Amino acid sequence: MSKAKWLLPIVAGVAAGAFIARQYKKKALAEEADLLWSLLGLRPGARVGEVGAGTGSMTEQIAARLKTPGHLFATEIDDKRLRQLVKKKVQQDWRNVTVEASHAFDCRIPANSCDAIYMRAVYHHFTDPAQMNGSIFRALRPGGTLAVVDFTPRWWLAPCMPKGIPANRGGHGIPSAILAEELEQVGFEQVRSIANWPGRKFCLLFQKPIAS
Repeated sequence: MSKAKWLLPIVAGVAAGAFIARQYKKKALAEEADLLWSLLGLRPGARVGEVGAGTGSMTEQIAARLKTPGHLFATEIDDKRLRQLVKKKVQQDWRNVTVEASHAFDCRIPANSCDAIYMRAVYHHFTDPAQMNGSIFRALRPGGTLAVVDFTPRWWLAPCMPKGIPANRGGHGIPSAILAEELEQVGFEQVRSIANWPGRKFCLLFQKPIAS
């Protein structure tokens, strides 16, 4: 058997495996988007914020559900991911998405502009949680909801632990009790806790008091 013929089944197998992995990831993302949509009580036409949007995988899911005149404010602090996010917005013509560069102390979402805000595996990267949490609180309308998805500290992720984070995290990740305490300190009220969120994560749901 020639080398080319011997390699063909391997190449085909790798391609098939990659396709299956992509399809699985796409299905898992859509299912998580459905969970967030339901948890936050969203409807088409709502105004939503995403803190730490990355390259826009969840942005795409939520923006499609919001439709127009719904709107999504997608923020990102990393320059490379921000450029990728802007590029994807243009390529996919996300007309109901505003992309903003955030800062360590400010999510850069307009005050009182959102019915709901969410973030996924982002909170444990905050280096100035008090200031950032205050900006998120201001961005929500009174009665608005905040969903925070994150994970407890994992020892095997210690080598890639974010720089400059508070010393009480206990590793790469954050205990849910500390996360809740920090958000409550700026005025949020915790309304629900989900321990078995997809991806071995937890999800805490908060509300901005209506009287705020």
